Amino acid sequence: VSETLSALPSVPPGNTWIMISPLVMVSTTLAKPSVEQGVAQGIEQGVAQGIEQGRTLAQEEGAARLHRQAELKFGEAVAERLAESLGGKPTTSDLDRVGAWLIECETSAELLSRVEALAESS
Repeated sequence: VSETLSALPSVPPGNTWIMISPLVMVSTTLAKPSVEQGVAQGIEQGVAQGIEQGRTLAQEEGAARLHRQAELKFGEAVAERLAESLGGKPTTSDLDRVGAWLIECETSAELLSRVEALAESS
């Protein structure tokens, strides 16, 4: 093994050889880019996942808030119909629109009519 090590080309100061197996050695100068690329890709994927989870959580919280507001203004039955009409994952834009309608509409019939029309157009 010592004969093999002496036959290896030199590496820049601060770098070393890494033994992958008794027959394979890799310079840390060669290993660094792939490690750095892996870390960069991991960070990028983590950020993307975090953003997506944040959006999902915001939509869920927005839908829950609308449900509570509709319940306070028009009662539980209307809040349930509102949730059914909006479906499982309303967009942020839909949540904003329905939030404004909760304030504007004088009757539950008017609110539900608008929400059902919105759901049919989506």
